[in-house]
Amino acid sequence: MNQGLLYFKQKRYVEAEAVWRRASAIFEESLGPNHTDFAASLSNLGLVFWAQGRLPEAEPFMREALMIDERAMGPDHPEVSLNLNNLGGLFVDQGKYFEAEPLLRRALTIRENTLGPDHIGITAVLDNYARLLRKTHRAEEAAKFEERARIIRIKHQN
Repeated sequence: MNQGLLYFKQKRYVEAEAVWRRASAIFEESLGPNHTDFAASLSNLGLVFWAQGRLPEAEPFMREALMIDERAMGPDHPEVSLNLNNLGGLFVDQGKYFEAEPLLRRALTIRENTLGPDHIGITAVLDNYARLLRKTHRAEEAAKFEERARIIRIKHQN
């Protein structure tokens, strides 16, 4: 899986996909289709498709990863919030704003409740939520989320 992440960060998406497909098959066979490691590999495949603009291909992988993690860890686990944020961000890029908003709202609530309102880990959700708000012509509201993310990042630079 780490090799896949390295390829992903290097934008070598074909290689990342190959590594994560192998990992996914291994995890599913050895750990079962309800294991969180299998869910992580599915999520990674979704991210690699998303990064390549293959949005329709990304969605089912991200949905399945979310379902597995919700069952395995519970609906309010921080890992579930990562899945919600990823799927919500994908929906923003697909123009599925109505579907994106409750996912991003839920991801933010989970992150705030588990990590605290000023934790650096909530900035990705704030960014995606602000993107959604801008796309839906709610610039004033978006600016509040962007400013909050900016302040959190400044606090965590030290």
